[in-house]
Amino acid sequence: MCGYHANKMRHCFGVVLVVCLVMVACSVNTAVFHLPDAPPPEDGPDRDAGGLDAAVLTGPVTLTVTRNGAPIAGVHTYFLNADSSVVATRDTDDTGVASAVMAAGGSVTVIDPFPQIIDGITAAGVTVGDNDLRTFMGVKPGDHLVLTENEPPGTPITFTLNAMAFPSANTYDVQTSCGSGSIPQGGNGGDGGLDPGGQITLFDCDGAADILILAKEPSDNGLVLVGALYHPNVALTDGDTVDLSGDAYQPIADVTFSYTNVPAAVGFTSIERVLATARGALSGLTFFGGDFPDGNGSVTASFQEPAIPDATSIVNMGMRMNGLHHVIDRAVAAAYMLDLTGVLLPDLHGQAFYQPSTRRLLWIEETTGATPDVTTASIDVSRAPRFWHWAVAAPYAPGAELTFPTLPTDVADWTPSPNDHIQVNTLMNARVPGGYDAVRAHIHDVQDVTEFASPMGRAVTVETQFIGGGINKPSRKLRARKR
Repeated sequence: MCGYHANKMRHCFGVVLVVCLVMVACSVNTAVFHLPDAPPPEDGPDRDAGGLDAAVLTGPVTLTVTRNGAPIAGVHTYFLNADSSVVATRDTDDTGVASAVMAAGGSVTVIDPFPQIIDGITAAGVTVGDNDLRTFMGVKPGDHLVLTENEPPGTPITFTLNAMAFPSANTYDVQTSCGSGSIPQGGNGGDGGLDPGGQITLFDCDGAADILILAKEPSDNGLVLVGALYHPNVALTDGDTVDLSGDAYQPIADVTFSYTNVPAAVGFTSIERVLATARGALSGLTFFGGDFPDGNGSVTASFQEPAIPDATSIVNMGMRMNGLHHVIDRAVAAAYMLDLTGVLLPDLHGQAFYQPSTRRLLWIEETTGATPDVTTASIDVSRAPRFWHWAVAAPYAPGAELTFPTLPTDVADWTPSPNDHIQVNTLMNARVPGGYDAVRAHIHDVQDVTEFASPMGRAVTVETQFIGGGINKPSRKLRARKR
């Protein structure tokens, strides 16, 4: 569901199954901003946010844009009221920040937050032609919205890693909190022994990493995991040697996942489990399984995996009906069981459809299921010679529709018209721990549904499986709604 256009990355909300650790804990906005006693500087829209006295607000809505940790200046940003009236138009400053005082319920839209870099120089301003728009709907005073981009490879560190041999093993994979690799058998000391060792290159470790070495032996079915060596919080220095030869291997544990009351319409189910420490998910350590539900609507899958002290895991069950559903949990116990009764969100049918006359994205969903908190969607619009990709995140609203804001035309006309070619690229509803308030600040940084996993509770999502809906392709049910 991710794509590229004219060498510019497009934002997506699709399921890539590349696991990151908890987003919610860092995205809940706990800061409270208080306005000064004196009125703001001469800036009409900020002094009167939709007729609301600024003194009763908890603070401005602030946006920060960074790439690889560095601020991006000159990013054109619209702060709008709920009725699309303009509160303020800002460009991010040298710290990558733009802000405005506004009432609750409005929107913030950013044009090209990550401009192309040509010959090491970041292009300033908006070049109309191939554009990337991101909209946060339903913002609240005091929000600190964030857009970040981390381009690989990041900051590398290379060091020598040595360990002791595991009987019968001949392959040693290395998974860490900041990258993965392998070390060869006999590489520790180079004296012809069996102890593994060799150079490892990791990225963005910030001076330390949790390191897991997986010992595997050959079998008729390929390599089999037989032992695991885990050492947390290993200090790292470029060019040095990390010697874990004194660490013992731990046995491999059996872990079972069971689901009951799987809907009859579900075919094959996939189960993905990723182990994570306090530093984050262990890169490359993912276990996959799955099966078809039995006659009683039950699914069971088992994995053999290392027993890591204090580690948790992200468990992601995927299933297809009309839409693609995911249930994401954090689990610690060796046996995980979940009754799906009342857990799944209303199923989605067919394609979504953008209606230019009302600026609404429409879709068909079932009337039964748990109530979502969040809707994310994106459309691609072509109006020769222009193209723009527009991603919107909003609180879920009953009625299976999402209304896009009307943006100012100081740079260009961004409102899709009936003469444009409009394609619905993604549509997802989600129920997340803490609701939309908990994820709003970082919602456009989410690249994978597993990032919704949280100690606060379970996340559930549903996406349309079929993209390509547009103004020329409404379903019969949607045509009826259009009338």
